[in-house]
Amino acid sequence: MRNNSGERWVQRQIDRYGSVSKLSLFGKPTVLLAGAAANKFFFFSDALAMQQPRSVPRILGRRSILELVGADHRRVRGALLEFLRPEILKMYVGKIDGEARCHVADCWAGSATSKYAKSRCQSSEMRNYHTCSEDLSTTKID
Repeated sequence: MRNNSGERWVQRQIDRYGSVSKLSLFGKPTVLLAGAAANKFFFFSDALAMQQPRSVPRILGRRSILELVGADHRRVRGALLEFLRPEILKMYVGKIDGEARCHVADCWAGSATSKYAKSRCQSSEMRNYHTCSEDLSTTKID
């Protein structure tokens, strides 16, 4: 997990043992639930937070949705579900796409592709933040 491979690790667990399996997580026996039914159970179960090992709030924080119960859990769950609506996600994808296009146009036009941003771009990127918010859907990048 040190190289940000948590998603691949979870997917291997699911591929190997199925969408319901037992494993050790955060030093405690844990049940892994995957899929749409697991998401529904997680988001609509107020009692789930009572069953977390003590290490979970230390790692994820005491105000994690996993630790909330009752009205607090329902309020945060509602906010998450509102944020994850398809039309909201589409709106954010458009904004992120515009910012990415602006960054490429400002910092990478005419340059060879590299893994690292040029240092000259980092300071101008902050100064030009508001100019990057324009609609770049018709802008051609050299």
